[in-house]
Amino acid sequence: MARFLRSAFKHGLTESDIQWVLDNPNYFGPMTSRYGNPGQLFVGVTQWGIAEVFTETDPSTGEVVVYHARPVSVRVARRYMGR
Repeated sequence: MARFLRSAFKHGLTESDIQWVLDNPNYFGPMTSRYGNPGQLFVGVTQWGIAEVFTETDPSTGEVVVYHARPVSVRVARRYMGR
């Protein structure tokens, strides 16, 4: 289970939307977070459309932290999920 920062909800996705993408991604891959920590980007389909979810691993606890999530267009999602 992930920890959700308030910023994860800035674009209107709910905790259940975000958790669904984390549990059922169409794409995921490694990335470096905004603070330079290891993280992952998840892209998946929610009840409202396609969403990107950005996570990082808390270096002190190893916990997955969701810090940003947003709906994206099909055009943006194609970058991750193929054409």
